[in-house]
Amino acid sequence: MKHVTITAVVDRDLCIGCKLCEKVCPVYAISVTEKKASLPDDHKCLGCANCADRCPRYAIKMVERDDPFDVGVDVSKFDSEKIREICEKAHFNSEQVLCYCVGTRAEEVAAALLSGASTPEEISAMTGMRTGCTIECIQPLLRMVEAA
Repeated sequence: MKHVTITAVVDRDLCIGCKLCEKVCPVYAISVTEKKASLPDDHKCLGCANCADRCPRYAIKMVERDDPFDVGVDVSKFDSEKIREICEKAHFNSEQVLCYCVGTRAEEVAAALLSGASTPEEISAMTGMRTGCTIECIQPLLRMVEAA
């Protein structure tokens, strides 16, 4: 489970519409329309800061949220045998941590898959996975998607 305390804010005067922020957002929270980046729904932003870190014009800043929230999947609401089957098929222990930045376990990814997630972006939005460094956990995530 991830506790989201920050969000991206775009300075539209500095934004040049290069779309780099769109490309690096693991949950598709930011989009460029009419050559300006924006966050149509700031609750989609899980505070990874990829957009701010990579913006060539420093047009995006991360700021404290007024309304922090948690992102995660309640594993207890799903059939533990089905969770175990998906994890084993992907060659993971269900309690194994797949994303160290956020602490997402294989069982949480399996539960997200059982609840209808089918893409890395959907899984990230539900579990917070890939919203830390966004690099190390993509392969385990893809193995879990394939196993499901």
